[in-house]
Amino acid sequence: MIKDCKSRHVFGESDKLIGQKVAHALAKGLRVIACTGEKLAEREKFVFEKKEVIADNVKDWSKVVLACEPVWAIGTSKTATPQKAQEVHEKAPVSIYGGSVMGATCKELASQPEVDGFLVGDASLKPEFVDIINAKQ
Repeated sequence: MIKDCKSRHVFGESDKLIGQKVAHALAKGLRVIACTGEKLAEREKFVFEKKEVIADNVKDWSKVVLACEPVWAIGTSKTATPQKAQEVHEKAPVSIYGGSVMGATCKELASQPEVDGFLVGDASLKPEFVDIINAKQ
């Protein structure tokens, strides 16, 4: 899993470096979960530019899962609307959402055709995890 939200905001890694990490992992034969995420103020710019940095480095999407982790949602109980999650995920063949996934919101998020699953944090340690597991059924 190549996480860019912490890498960018804590360690100051550039978008270009994140893309290079994805390319390097693929070149070494690894399957990649490429995490992308944005602060609330960056959201509009992110949707158009962020995925391109990864997409420019991927020729075979069969080995890549795109995980969207909006920094503004992680650990806040704020979740992107299903429509916003759909916007981010519509370009990648397999994509998962990871911004404050909770039992209460997962059904609606899972109803979006391009959201294939979830990257679950704290909720994976709670009874509501069963609801998240069953959300796509």
